[in-house]
Amino acid sequence: MKNLQKTFLRDILIVVVSTLIILLGFALFAPPVPNTNQPLKEVFIKRGMDVGKIAHSLDEKGLIGSEKFFIFFAKVFGWEKELKAGRYRIRPGVSLWGILQTLRRGESITENVTIPEGLTLKEIAGLLKKKVEIDSTTIVTLTTDKNFCEKMGVNAPTLEGYLFPNTYNLYWGMKEEEIAKLMVDELFRIITPDLRARAKEIGLSLHQALTLASLIEKETGVAQERPLISAVFHRRLKMGMPLQCDPTVVYILSTLNRPLTKSDLKVKSPYNTYLHPGLPPGPICNPGLASIKAALWPVQTDYLYFVAQGDGSHIFSRTNREHINARRRVRHLQGKEF
Repeated sequence: MKNLQKTFLRDILIVVVSTLIILLGFALFAPPVPNTNQPLKEVFIKRGMDVGKIAHSLDEKGLIGSEKFFIFFAKVFGWEKELKAGRYRIRPGVSLWGILQTLRRGESITENVTIPEGLTLKEIAGLLKKKVEIDSTTIVTLTTDKNFCEKMGVNAPTLEGYLFPNTYNLYWGMKEEEIAKLMVDELFRIITPDLRARAKEIGLSLHQALTLASLIEKETGVAQERPLISAVFHRRLKMGMPLQCDPTVVYILSTLNRPLTKSDLKVKSPYNTYLHPGLPPGPICNPGLASIKAALWPVQTDYLYFVAQGDGSHIFSRTNREHINARRRVRHLQGKEF
């Protein structure tokens, strides 16, 4: 009798275990529902979300049948700490195993993010936050850390000027360090040996060339003016004249939302090119290749002054008298007094 009971219990146990194995296999490895017409569901897994919150997000989108089931298997396989942040598009009907693997591998949505020429480090951080949910405070802190700059191969206190403007394919949840490295590496790819040789030929270090390029970038958006702006700055540098570049003052007064005044031009800072002759300590934005080339190849001219006309272009002058007349003409047209 006892042997019969043992045999019965053993058979029951085998059936239960077999059933559990079948259910486990179905839950984990069942393929997507064939020929589904349902659209992809978008799920955003934020940094710091634990497996429970991830399961809840998936359940809200109708991608899993049970939050507890998802949590259980994530923990059974030791993957609860391996699920990566990001924005995912998942088709309803994908197996639990497939979802877990997608999250483990971090197969999140990528975005083509265009960084325009002339943005400052802080502006780039704000754009990245908007486009791919990067922590803007973290990336600003990181890119103004001298030790991190050295790690990136940049001998400067910040990465201002070294984050090359371009279109990058970024994924949601990407680490700030990865993005910064991607942009710095792109700059060093763009700065060819010929460009480095040219900078050396005209007596500029790479840092100085990028600094000058950043001033040119902020002074004009008119392509044909860049070499002229560059020529004026080069002449002033050789003569020991202050560059008197308004954008350097704007850079100091980063929260300024009005036109510059005479008192603004007296703000004390090594970046104020009205008070200090020569180049500022570093770039005031992140210049594009056209401005970098303009900094290295100024045109031959005897212009020494320029004044903005208000439409992005400038009037160039050879003498101070010509410059004063040009300023008066512009202000008259704009209905301003200065």
